[in-house]
Order: sequence, then C-alpha cells, then structure tokens
Amino acid sequence: MKKLFLFFAILCVQSLPMWASSFKVLNIDPNGGANTMIAHNLISDIGSSFIITNPTRAGYTFTGWTGTGTTYLSRRGFTGSGANEVSFNGTSDYYDLGRTYMYTDRITVNLWAYMDNWSEYSSVNMRLISCTQTGGWSFETSSNRIRFACYDSGKGYKSLISSMLWSDLAAGWHMFTLTFDGTNVRGYVDGVLQGAGKDFESGAIGYNATNSILLGAEAGAGSTPAGNYFKGKIRDVTIVNATLSTKDVAKLYNEGNVSGSDNAAVVRYYVPEANTALKASWSANAATTLTIDANGGVNSMSSSTYSQAAGTSLTITNPTKADATFKCWDANTNKYISNYQGFTCSSPQEVSFNGSSTYYDLGRTYMFTDVITVNLWGYMSSWADYANGMRMISCTEKGGWNIEHVDGYIRFAIYDGAAKRYRSFISSKKWSEISAGWHMFTLTFDGTLAVGFLDGQEIARSTVFNGEIGYNASNSILIGAEAGVDNLPAGSYFNGKLKNICIMNVAITADDVAELYANQGVARYFFPKHNATLKAVWEGGGTTPIVSVSPNSLSFNTTVGSPTGKTINVSGANLTGDITLALSGVNAEQFTLSTTTIPKLESAGTVTVTYNPLSAGTHVATVTVSSAGASAQNVQLSGTSTQTPPGPEVPTLTKVWETPNVLPLADARYGTGYGGKIFANDATNKILYYWNSEGCQKAVQATSVGGGWACKSDNAGNILMNTGKWGTSFTDWQVQPLSGGAAQTLTLSAPSGVTTGYIYNNITVIGDLLSESGAVLYLLPHQQTVAAKILVKSGVQNAASYACSYAIEGAYSNEDAVAPFNIPFGFLTPETFMWRNRSTAGINYFNGSEIKSYTEPSTKCNNTGFDAFKLNGVEYGVVPTGTYCADGFSVFTLSDGEVVASRPETKVTSGAYYVSIKVEEVSPTKVNIYYYKAGDVAAMYTFEVPSSPTEVKDIQFLRPLIYTSARTLYVEGIIASHIDIYSITGQKILSAENVNTVSLGSLTGVFVAQITDVSGVVYTEKVVVK
Repeated sequence: MKKLFLFFAILCVQSLPMWASSFKVLNIDPNGGANTMIAHNLISDIGSSFIITNPTRAGYTFTGWTGTGTTYLSRRGFTGSGANEVSFNGTSDYYDLGRTYMYTDRITVNLWAYMDNWSEYSSVNMRLISCTQTGGWSFETSSNRIRFACYDSGKGYKSLISSMLWSDLAAGWHMFTLTFDGTNVRGYVDGVLQGAGKDFESGAIGYNATNSILLGAEAGAGSTPAGNYFKGKIRDVTIVNATLSTKDVAKLYNEGNVSGSDNAAVVRYYVPEANTALKASWSANAATTLTIDANGGVNSMSSSTYSQAAGTSLTITNPTKADATFKCWDANTNKYISNYQGFTCSSPQEVSFNGSSTYYDLGRTYMFTDVITVNLWGYMSSWADYANGMRMISCTEKGGWNIEHVDGYIRFAIYDGAAKRYRSFISSKKWSEISAGWHMFTLTFDGTLAVGFLDGQEIARSTVFNGEIGYNASNSILIGAEAGVDNLPAGSYFNGKLKNICIMNVAITADDVAELYANQGVARYFFPKHNATLKAVWEGGGTTPIVSVSPNSLSFNTTVGSPTGKTINVSGANLTGDITLALSGVNAEQFTLSTTTIPKLESAGTVTVTYNPLSAGTHVATVTVSSAGASAQNVQLSGTSTQTPPGPEVPTLTKVWETPNVLPLADARYGTGYGGKIFANDATNKILYYWNSEGCQKAVQATSVGGGWACKSDNAGNILMNTGKWGTSFTDWQVQPLSGGAAQTLTLSAPSGVTTGYIYNNITVIGDLLSESGAVLYLLPHQQTVAAKILVKSGVQNAASYACSYAIEGAYSNEDAVAPFNIPFGFLTPETFMWRNRSTAGINYFNGSEIKSYTEPSTKCNNTGFDAFKLNGVEYGVVPTGTYCADGFSVFTLSDGEVVASRPETKVTSGAYYVSIKVEEVSPTKVNIYYYKAGDVAAMYTFEVPSSPTEVKDIQFLRPLIYTSARTLYVEGIIASHIDIYSITGQKILSAENVNTVSLGSLTGVFVAQITDVSGVVYTEKVVVK
C-alpha cells in the first residue's frame, strides 16, 4: 500500500463587508511568513467560497495549512509528490485516506479520473473512491449506469442512479462529484447535474465504524480493500465538509478542464457555519553556497563564500581593479541579481530613449518560464504620455510579458503557456496619476500568480496560471519598444529614461520589492536552490582579453538528411569586444552554429553545433572562437554520415496512429491535419480539439473559436474555421495561430463575379495566412458555378482576390472537396485546383482556362473527402472507398484510377459520410495522410514510394550555381524542371516547376534546396535565407 500525504497550493481573494450577520471569519496565521492575501481575517457569507493563496517566507517552503479551516479546503496532490496525476494498475494500487473526512451532516466529494475505455469501469465493477461497507458513499455501477451511492444513517442507501452509462463517457479525463446537503445526495459528471436521490430520513450520512476511505478500490474491513481496483489515473481529489451548489460544481469543472493545466494552485475555502482558522506550515530551505570570484580584482565584500538558505538575499558590492572598470557579473549567475545594470554595454547608470527609434535588444537569455522578477526604474516628465502606447520593456508577441496600458490604466501583461492566453491584469491606478520623475515598476511570477508593483507597493495581481510562462519561439526581449518579429521592434517606443534593470529567475516577495525600492542603488543576490559562482567581468586596465572553449573537439554520426547537434561552452574575460564564432574548412557547409556572436556583456554562453550532412561520407570543419585582442581558440569538428536507408520497394501505406475517440457527428463534421496532429472544431461548444500519437486522446487546442463546419490548416499550421454554419459561412472566419494565443478574425468578401454560398468542406488553403507573403483560399460556394480565389496577407483579405474565370456546368456543393494541386508554396498566382464532387464521385482539374476530369477507383464511394499530391513525378489522389458511410480510403494514380494502397473499412455508421482527407508532403518520396471521419475515427498514415533509381547515381559533381539574393533563390548553369525547398528536418515547404528562380517569401533560416534539371539529374544544396 502507498503512504498518503496531503498538500495543497494557492490563489487570491477579496475581503467582504462585515455587517451581514450570516458572515463568518476565517483567521489566517502565516506563522512567521508574509500573508499574501488581502487580510489576515477574511469574512464571508455562509455557503460562499473563495480562493486561498500561499503565504511567503524567505528561506522557507510553504508545505500546507493546519487548523480548523482545513476541513473546508479543497485539496489535491494526495500522494505528497506534487504530481498532477497518479496512476492505478487495476490489481493492487490504492490509497488509504483514513477516517478524517467522513463528514455526516454535509459533504462534497470531487475528483478527476482518466480511463482509456470507460466501459471497463462497469464491466470490471471498479471503484474510484469508496467507504461503502454498510455505510458511507462511493462512485459505482448499476446495470452499466453511473451510481452515486450514499448511506442514510440507520436507514439504508439512498443512492442516485444516473441515466448516463459508464460506456457513454469518451476516453480521457472526466470530473465526478457527489454532494449531500442533509436531505439529498446529488451526482455530477463533468460539472453537469445527473439528478438527486431520495430524501434522507435521518438527515445524516452513516459510516461503518472501522472502515477507511479508500482511493482506487472498494472499501473493506478496516483499511483493507475488498477488491474492485481502479485502472486509470486520478487527480484533484477534494473531500470537503460543505455542500457545493450546482454553480460551484460547474466552477470547479471549468477551473480544472484546461488541457495541459496544473491547477494545483486552486484551493478553495467553503465558508462553514462557524468561525475557523488556518495556520501555515513551513519547511526550512537547505543552504546553498555563493562563491565570489573577483577575477583578478579585489573583492570588496567580507568573504569570498556565503552560505544561506535558498530564497534569502545578500547585498552584493562591486569588486575593484587598478586601471580597470567593473563591467558586470558573468551571465551564468546574474539572473539571481537585482538592479543589474549595463544593458547598453556602457557604464552610465541611466539611458535615454527618444520615443521614435531608440531600443535595446536583450536577446532571449532572460526568458525564464518557471519563476521571474522583472524590475526597472523609469523616468518621464509626464507619465500621462505613456498611455499613448509606449513600452518600457516587452517580449509580448504571442507570448512573454510587458508593462502597458489599457484605457489609460496601468496593465501588466503576461502569457500563460498552458492556457495559451494572456493573464493580463489591470491596476486601478492610471498612468496620468503618476507624478513626473523616477518610479520603480516590478512584475513577479511565482509559478502560480503574477503580481504588479509600483514604487514597492502591490497595485494589481493576476488570476491563477495553468502552467509556466510561454514565449514566442523567435522574439527577443526589447527595452524601450514593443517586441515585434524576431528581434525587431513593432513600434510603441518609450520616450524617457531607464535604469537599474533586472530580470531574475526568482520570484521575490512583496517585502523584497519594498526593500528594492528603499535601496534603489543596491544590488541583491537571491540564493537559488543550487550552488553558484559570481565571476567579475572587467573592461580596460591593460589586462589581456581571454576567450576559452570546451570541449575542443566534437564528433558526429548520422544519416544523410538527419541533422544532429552537440554543444560547446564558450567564455571570456577582460573582453573589449563581443565573442565571435566562425566555421571554416573543406566541409564547413555541412555544419551550422546556433549563434555566431556572444555579447561581451554576457562573456559566456552555450552554442549548439549542428551536423546536417547533405551527402554520405566523412566531413571535417573548424569552429574558430575569437574576440578583439584575445588569442583565438578552435574546436575541431568531425562528422560521419551514411546514406539514408532506402525507401520501400513498392508504394506502401503505413498506419502511424488511429483513434475512435473523436467528436460526435452533431458537433464536428470536418477536420484537418498538420505536423503529426489532426484538428477538428466542436462547432456546438466552439472548442478546437487535436489528436496525436500520444495516447490518441483529444486535447484542447483553443476555446471560444469556430462555430461553423469548415476546418482547414494552412502550410504553416494555422487553423482556419468559419464561425457560422449557414448564411455567414462564406464571410465570417477565424484563424487560430499554431503558436497559440487568441484566434484572429478574418472577414472575407466575394470577389466580383462570385456569388456566395455555404462553405463546409468546399474550401482549401495554401501558404501562410498570417504572414506577409500570404496564402490563397479557393472556395467553391454551394449551389454556385464560379469559384473564388481569395488572397490573404497578414490575416487580412488582399485586393488581388478574384473570381476563377471558368464557370462549370452544374453547381458546386458544400460537400465537395477541393485540393490546391501542384501549386508551389510562395507562388500564389496560378488559378489551378482540383475538386471532387461527392454526389457523382467525380474528380475535376481546373487550370485557369479549362476543366479536365480524372478517373476514380472503381471502389469509390460517395463519402466526402479528397486530396491529391505528386511523388517522384507520379500524380496520386486519396479518396474514400468501399461501402457508403464506412471508414475505408485508398491511394490511387490519377492517370488511370488504379489503387496502389488502401485502408480497409472496419465500420459502417449510418448517416456518417463526412470525411476529411489532408495530405502533407514530407519528402520527394513520402507524404503524411490525415484522415478524419466524423463521429468514427481520426487517423494518421504515411504513404511512401520507392526512390527513383537515378536519384543518387545521377547526382553530378559539375554543379550548377545555386544562390540566394533579395529573398529569391537563383539556379544558373542548367534548365531546372523542378525546385523543392525542404526544412532541415525534411519537411517540404516550397515547390516550383519549370522555373530557375523561386521567391522565398517570408522564409528565414537554413534550408535544403533540391533541383532537378530537364534531363532528370538531381542537385542538392544548403540554402541560408536571412
């Protein structure tokens, strides 16, 4: 049996008026710590609830509450490990909760549980939680129905039997709740009331005199289980001496029902009919050691080593050195130091910003995710001007944090990476209320809450986070401007002065913030939970600059087309310039560096060397590390690569993953695929779900999105959904960015010559909807004869949209499927597309001036769905085949309709003919096929064909000239018949035919270009796009 512990964590609360006679007092004793709640004595009405937040104490870790108030706290983490969930093996795992929580007058039992197949709960007769042996309560089964058992003391069970079956539950997480109010037992599933049992005669729950409450098994004699073991996972267990209302239960469900969330912070207090108290418990943090290395200077502190409890602080003073200027402490440990200066690599205490162009790029070093403190001093002659749209510090481009304004008020923005949305919070103070001059601004995040401070005093705090801070994958932290794409500003320049900037990987307490304000020129070191060393960095003084690197050699082994990376550690001392890294040698093009510059301010860093062989063999190169005045250091690189294993000998269709755990037909008709995931929009509840190979369970990608039937991905993974099913389905859309954040509204208008009609499956997209280079939408409006080609750039319809010039005989249907066949990503001018008519199961091709028909397989059926692609010069299609409303599909050659591979049907569901098929190119010989059938199945397959026998042997060594300039790829010396651009991970992202130049649009980074000339000879070249 596993030993049980209980622990809980936290949020925020508002105190309430004292004059209502039904109000009761909760006394909170921080027990030596600082209470983070608004008052020590919180007063609220009987039956209400509020969230409890953690106290803080320097050098200590909060371990939980004690006292009479704990009976009325929801809690989690019953294993004491802090894990979000615990697994049960179905044969022997259980937890003994004892008898502490056997409340008689009123109770709420709440937990979350996970199973792959909930029908097994009934067939095996499992128990999630139980204390029922002639008494108590349990979640059990009755003829496959969910039964909430509860014992009327001395009278027998007055259970509620729900109309819901255990087998009705979809695989995955669900919340189960049992409440008793002195009269009736009520049961809830996923926050929805299932009904109430018969009236209790005794008014109280009766319990067996000796049994325990067992989690994961049926209660037996004493603390011994009587079997019925649960097989699955459980989290968020609550047993509270209060009766939650239907509204309270729904609130608990909404707080916990966030994909990837860890709501360990959410602990609620349910106000009882008596005054209660909570007392904080603490454990002292272990001491860690700080070593101070003056690096040739004189240490001005009393010692070179300090040992203090993690979380406490130490005042740091600068060392001195004859004829040299102390620059800063090394970058490895400055993330624990407040008032870190010198972001300009110069000595002044303050720096001016002109409000139009001045900013500083801090890079990504200080993008801490778990905990953070951002602290700075700012000066303006009129702070009212800040509300015009300025930024002192920012990294908020679909992630990160900043200090901004809304309607003139101070707002702190910070991004919840798990919830994929901002947890911005607004102060009651306006910018115009801040007096002219210097002021200190502070933002802290402790893993649970973000808090904003002005001049050392708290002015606002966030709601509870579901996880860590999320950041944009490429943006920098900018000082003095709004962060934009990569390290470029997006405007909102600051007009004033800044000083004493620090970004720390610690969440300092309110007392610490107040102390920083009182001692603005003092730097403090906050001890982390590990030993660290501060090493002084000097400028000037005649000391020779030094750079060092380790290790001094790296070796790699991989296959062609499969990049692999290793790291080197670079550091410097006495530097007068940045550290630079450069590749040289006969095979330098086979290697890349994650960065070529380390700022002298940081003087140390880790660099990733990636070996991406373009051909088999042994490759050597050298990394040279240098800085002005320092002796260069070299790292020798050696890589050995073998040819990528050959593909299949015949065209092969392979299942990657498959799941029946999809949305009901009434909620979602169509889906799409990208990057190993399938996406579908629950139009009823406006939730975008995804499925992948990790358990094949649906998970939430975004909420409050969509509402219509259409769901398509572009080439960048952004998901396009319409918001209405009927009259507005052509015009009203949303784009959910792959990177997360809020969905963006996209309003479409019909080009001249196009009449709008319903849009369900009859749309496709190619390109990047949110980029400047843009994307093209092809829409085939229902019951109309002219298609629309609409160009979208940066999420807005472009004026270049127009009607496709050829009208078809007959009309399009909202159940037709359309594919952008052979249109290169980045070439958005062709009017070329294919579509499949569901009613006739006919495939047509439109090239801008005429229509051509293709032959389908003889096994075709009238389910919806279609896509087309080309591998090794052969054109293929994918369509549903077999029985109407079944789940089979086939890959066939478009030239003759011959089937080359199939997924046999396994199930026929009457009326379920809604099928979505999306093909994603992986390489010249391989594609991913995403298959979604409404109400039945989501699946990912790969289709691979044999490599061309001339693909390797015809590669020439008298190579053409392949180069980039002005974001265009040029090929000289041959006549190119085909150009393909791949990412370094093998994903095809751009293709063109019969051209020798290719516009690269918004692409940046390192890519592989594969060029085929008119004689079939293949050339491969690395391409760097800046």
